[in-house]
This record gives sequence, C-alpha cells and structure tokens, in this order.
Amino acid sequence: MKKDNKVVKLRKNNFFKNSIFIPFILLITALIILAFSPLFNIKEIKVKGNLRLTENSIVNQSGIEIGQNILRLNKNTIKEYLFNLPYVEDVSIRRNWPDTITISVVEKREIAKVITFGATIALDKDGQVLEAYSDNSILDVPLIDNVEVDASCASISSVDYYLRSTK
Repeated sequence: MKKDNKVVKLRKNNFFKNSIFIPFILLITALIILAFSPLFNIKEIKVKGNLRLTENSIVNQSGIEIGQNILRLNKNTIKEYLFNLPYVEDVSIRRNWPDTITISVVEKREIAKVITFGATIALDKDGQVLEAYSDNSILDVPLIDNVEVDASCASISSVDYYLRSTK
C-alpha cells in the first residue's frame, strides 16, 4: 500500500514540474522570436526638447538606427552616448510600441561667454565649456573679457571661480 502512495506522489510531482516547465519554455521561445521579429523594428525616431543641438546630431550620437529591433535597445547605453554631447543636461528614452523611439532632451543653457586664447567660449552655470566660437558676434549672454586662463590647466577653473565670485 505504501508503494502505491509513493508512485502517485511521484507522478503528481512530475506533472507539477512539467506544467511549470513547458509554459516557461514557450514564453522564452516567444520572447526570442519577438526579439528578432520585424514587427518591432524601429521605423521612426522622434527628438524633443532640442534647441541648439540638431535632431541629426542627437540621433547619430545615440547610435539608434532605423530597422533596429526596439526590444534589443539598451536605454542606459544610449543615455551614456548622449551625455557625451556638451549641451545635454538630461535625457530620457521612451519606446512607443511597436516601432517608434522618442528621445527627450533637456539642454544646458549658456550663462556667459569668455574671450580667451583668441576664441569665444560659451559656459554653462557650472563653468563647463559648452562650445568655442571663432568670433564673438552672437552676444545673447554676458561677455567676459580679459580673463587669463593658464594654458596648462585641464579645465577652466579660474573662469569658473570668476563666474561664481560675481554672483
């Protein structure tokens, strides 16, 4: 009698294990098929919030390409690529199912321009260099002149100090 109970219990345990295992395998198989399906290939990339940066420069820097599968994108890697652009302060990546990606960018603002080394350098609120111009004809922010910056410095900390002390 005890052997019959053990056989029944073993059959129940095998049935339970198989009833979980088979749907799990089916789910994994479906996900793999979707990851390579053309149904989720990117057809459109939208860019929002850009003022200084062009849509093309943002899309090129992101590494996203038309035809790439939307499920296989790594949003953190794309953000890292975009933070390499000097004007990008914040960025978010959104998947619009099934075939559109939206990149929303918050750009840094120029707060001053400094004339040094024969160029005009645009700075943000933290004193970081955003861009260097060959002329100073566009003066939409305050212009700081006669600033001496040590050429051996890796950053323009003296300009940053100057900006902070004038606030």
